[in-house]
Amino acid sequence: MKRLIFLTIVSIMLSTFVFRCVKNTDGIMTLTATARETGFELWGSGTVTVDWGDGSEKETVELPGEGNVKFKRVFSDIIPRTITITGKNVTGLDCSSNVSGTALGYKTTESDSASVKLIRLSCRDNKITALDVSRNRALTYLSCSGNLLTELDVSRNTALTGLFCDNNQLTELDVSKNTMLTFLRCCYNLLTELDVSRNAALTRLFCMYNHLTELDVSRNTALEELFCSYNHLTELDVSQNTALAGSLGCSNNQLTALDVSRNPTLRFITCNGNRLTALDVSQNTVLSWLDCSDNQFTSEALNDLFNTLHDNVIPFYDDSVKFIMEKGIGISNNPGSAYCEPGIAEHNGWGVSGYTAGADENTVYATLRTWGRLVIEGKGTMEDMACVIIDDNGHFIYSWNEKRDSITRIIIDSDVTSIGQNAFYCFNRINSVIIANSVKKIGCDAFSGCSKLTSIVIPNCVTEIGSRAFADCNALTSITVLSLVPPTMRDDVFKNVNTNVRLYVPVGSLEAYNAADGWKEFTCIKTIK
Repeated sequence: MKRLIFLTIVSIMLSTFVFRCVKNTDGIMTLTATARETGFELWGSGTVTVDWGDGSEKETVELPGEGNVKFKRVFSDIIPRTITITGKNVTGLDCSSNVSGTALGYKTTESDSASVKLIRLSCRDNKITALDVSRNRALTYLSCSGNLLTELDVSRNTALTGLFCDNNQLTELDVSKNTMLTFLRCCYNLLTELDVSRNAALTRLFCMYNHLTELDVSRNTALEELFCSYNHLTELDVSQNTALAGSLGCSNNQLTALDVSRNPTLRFITCNGNRLTALDVSQNTVLSWLDCSDNQFTSEALNDLFNTLHDNVIPFYDDSVKFIMEKGIGISNNPGSAYCEPGIAEHNGWGVSGYTAGADENTVYATLRTWGRLVIEGKGTMEDMACVIIDDNGHFIYSWNEKRDSITRIIIDSDVTSIGQNAFYCFNRINSVIIANSVKKIGCDAFSGCSKLTSIVIPNCVTEIGSRAFADCNALTSITVLSLVPPTMRDDVFKNVNTNVRLYVPVGSLEAYNAADGWKEFTCIKTIK
């Protein structure tokens, strides 16, 4: 029997909200909301008046200068309403994560930076299709993640130090004018290029889950963390990034070599899912986790890697209490995983996962981690889902239906070869699904009813998709299929999904998808750039 271990998390609801700053000498901003329950937070000083747009009495408050004031209103019905905020000294607005309503096609109007002195704007997890911040020159922080943006112009926001625009549909992002940026997060978009050569102040760069074929970070010498996993990179040079002291995540690309000899303070390296045949970490003397699963290491290459692992004790502190960091290395799904000598690593204090000698052929299990991430890992096929069973220790055995309200992201790890029937049926809080290249089959109703899922990437090894696998996923706006040969689709795979959504397929396979049963029903099929 398989086990699923759950951790306590807090979930949030998605929203329908649009941010508008209207040019006015009195400092007026408008928010257009379509939801029964609406709320936002303001920072700043002086008097602020809020007109909720429902005919009720205006609400007037004094902003405290330090801290924030929360506003909330429950309306009697669900119709578009324009909420007007008047206040000359509003410096921050957070209208994120409101209760979901009917999405409209929103576009912001111009704002007057002289009257609306926004320094901080957060409008994440709504359904905004366009955002104009061109006149908000004082902005230092912008979070617009989890919307439906296809473009974002921040060329005039030269004071920005933090930009978070992940989980949108951006195909381009120009940050060449944002030379003060220290944190850029643009994951889960459709970017094919990203130029950060003028962002010398960057300390954290997160650009995972895009379509990047190259990434030059040679001028980003201040980088402390880099995450560029799930792209199409064939090379990655971090020799100039000697300040990397946290994490380097470059998994699931097409790297054939990785040199980390000039990054001695790295603590975590995830380079799984590439084409590496060798790796030397002898200079990484504070490393505590290394995942090189799903590469091309022979047993000899793995043994050589084990010999470069340090034997240092890595301390860390929590509330001034000293702990010792456990060290681990993942090696699963390499040609030499079953024939290497893990004792070499264990002798230096490293735990080895993925050593397959004598392992069960089917050991799939799942763990609910922080931030609502359900990770399916192990090796083999997932069983079909039917009911919840609890073992003698109180663990849920291979079913997570009881915890679906806590799950927002699904990660199917490498070595899992199929997704079971009804696996995530009607998990209506899921907004992200990551499927490893090892998966060959997606079962019937696997993601049926996942109404918050806006995009899906189907890896190139999938050959069959079961009936209604993505039925009623009516929030989908893009589908990416990486297989040159269209996977076989059973009945009603995308039932009640708009056939106008963008379907991205590999170069050279457009004709095949236009002729394939099921796939040919889509009216907007494009090739991946």
